[in-house]
Amino acid sequence: MAGTTTRRQFLGSLAAAPLAVRSSWPVRAIDLPATACPKITASDVERFLQAFLPPKMKQYEVPGAAFSMAMNGKLLFASGYGLADSKTGRAVDPYHTLLRAYSVSKSFTATAAMQMVEAGKLSLTENVNSYLELFKVPDTFPEPVTLAHLLTHTAGFFDTGNDTLLARGKLRNLSLGEWLKAYLPPRKKPVGTEVQYSNFSSSLAGYLIEVASGQSYAEYIQQHVLDPLGMNRSSFLWPDQLPADDEAQVAIGDARIDVGYPIRHMTPSEGDFANTPAANLLTTAEEIAHFLIAHLCGGEYATTKLLSAAGIAAMHEPYKQPVNGWYKAANMKNDVGYGFFWRSIKDHQFRWLFHSGGWDGSISDLEMLPDFKLGYFFWYNQGGDDHRRLRVELNSAFLERFLAGCPG
Repeated sequence: MAGTTTRRQFLGSLAAAPLAVRSSWPVRAIDLPATACPKITASDVERFLQAFLPPKMKQYEVPGAAFSMAMNGKLLFASGYGLADSKTGRAVDPYHTLLRAYSVSKSFTATAAMQMVEAGKLSLTENVNSYLELFKVPDTFPEPVTLAHLLTHTAGFFDTGNDTLLARGKLRNLSLGEWLKAYLPPRKKPVGTEVQYSNFSSSLAGYLIEVASGQSYAEYIQQHVLDPLGMNRSSFLWPDQLPADDEAQVAIGDARIDVGYPIRHMTPSEGDFANTPAANLLTTAEEIAHFLIAHLCGGEYATTKLLSAAGIAAMHEPYKQPVNGWYKAANMKNDVGYGFFWRSIKDHQFRWLFHSGGWDGSISDLEMLPDFKLGYFFWYNQGGDDHRRLRVELNSAFLERFLAGCPG
């Protein structure tokens, strides 16, 4: 990714042609609970968070947090808590503060990739090497790597270290393709045999979007995902590539280098990653709810059709191995789909999909319950929560407060 193009510069050069939509997805029918449960109001959510968050933020020394929730095709609630920047005292604003979503970015990359599949520009089952010219994925095993494997973390890659991911030094000047070529990890497992969480896989999926579209990843996703959803403040650029007014709205994290060390205030660029499609989404709490609405409403947000209803349904299903039936992750309790994981909820049959993200100074969590057209986003700038317990505790408290009486 070049470090000189600003968001304003590339937006001015984009055409507005929408992608065609195809709806020929093989989707399994699911037995879903026929219920309107749960019934939640904005006041319910506000009271829940006012009781839950302040003591937890104090316990974990978290400076700031944000929460938004979508339900039945609308934004139900959005609020900020505490400080986006503990040094300046700038408050978290759910409509203006730009939050680092980190690996929640992968759900956006998967959505964009599925757009390209529906447009006939990429295939889920084609050998990725048929699209690649700058480099090739090694043919270590007989079965080739496909886009489906990349989106479900089943390609068999084992990622390289964090020093190859963070956008520091020479890595800051590499394009996405150059970064992928330089840090191509080995294939250590045959495809489809194990879920191995892979930043490289999501980044390669993003690069396939570049190759097939002829645009940079950040340009493509701005034009075809973010702007159509009205996510006009959101971006996959680094903060210092944004206009000055937007850069000033980026939340700054507080973190430790390790457990037992003092909390320190991070620098504005410290959370930048070289593998943009896997980690670099900047968004607001309110705007990411637009993405939730599209996923909860068959691909539609307002007058925008992001994906076909069948395409959305395919993204929300566990990945289907071509031969071995419905794929069950070998080393995880949850099923994995295109850009999402399934959360197993004891005594409940409803689907709970999620993708979380986190690095020093910023923890994020995107949660969806498609059967209830309900989803929420939770973010905080870490503080002393070294083990990221706060997001786990919030999910448990949310389940207990709002979903305990739903079908099981």
